[in-house]
Amino acid sequence: MSGERRLLLVASALVLSLACRRVALRDAPERELSDPELREVASAPAPPSASAPPRTEATSPPPSPAKALPPLSANWLEPLDLGDGASAVVSVPLGATSPRPLVVAVHGAHDRPEWACGGWRLGFQVYPFIVCPRGSPVTRDKYAWANAAAIERVVMKSIEKVRERFGSYVAPPPYVYAGFSQGAIFSEPILVGHAALFKTAVLAEGGYAVLSSADFARKFKAGGGETVVIVCGSPACRRGTQASALKLQAAGLRVFESGDVRSGHNLNQLMQQALERDFASWFADDPAWAGAAN
Repeated sequence: MSGERRLLLVASALVLSLACRRVALRDAPERELSDPELREVASAPAPPSASAPPRTEATSPPPSPAKALPPLSANWLEPLDLGDGASAVVSVPLGATSPRPLVVAVHGAHDRPEWACGGWRLGFQVYPFIVCPRGSPVTRDKYAWANAAAIERVVMKSIEKVRERFGSYVAPPPYVYAGFSQGAIFSEPILVGHAALFKTAVLAEGGYAVLSSADFARKFKAGGGETVVIVCGSPACRRGTQASALKLQAAGLRVFESGDVRSGHNLNQLMQQALERDFASWFADDPAWAGAAN
């Protein structure tokens, strides 16, 4: 064998030995690699496999936007049969494509639920559902309330019927209690008993004993109540409720004043314009009212 051929065989054997050593080091457990140079060899990246897809960072899919409801179609004022001879009417936010808040509006003595719904509807710029229970007849076409228990009974039935009739178009609680005159006077039991359901109480032209009661303020707050809106249609009402506002605030409640002292004891255009001007501020942090006019 020539010297040149002998040198070639030796060189080939050396290359093969080094290659086998490199494979063995790559497969060796981590604890056996102590020499820095050998560790670098073992940690060298392997060539990518033709069959394995490239690795990508896991990401969450973007949230799907809430699906819009079909535009709500109905009459602007719908009758509701509450059973056992009781009834209500509901003002409907026509064309709504998302859940809308619910206002329960309780009329006064010698009043009508249709009048209550019409006045509050314009005051709230036709944004929420407004359900207006009917009291007991006192004349052929006017109604009143016998007591607070009568109001509570039809209010709870009215909420149930509105949710049954309009389903996903009605935003979940809390709701708004809006009592006018007698509806404000008899409001304490339902507000104290269902404070978490009616976190906002709007008392218009009445309920002065309720508003001035520190006991009511404490119980309403403790039960989950948050906001009281005092609505006045006369200077006497405004003067008489100034001390009440302080008591309500002392209990930790938010207090707003609204109304027009020129409007008198009703929900006429002056009163509606005052409510329209103010109501969005009462619900500034409530997502159910986010689409209401400012």
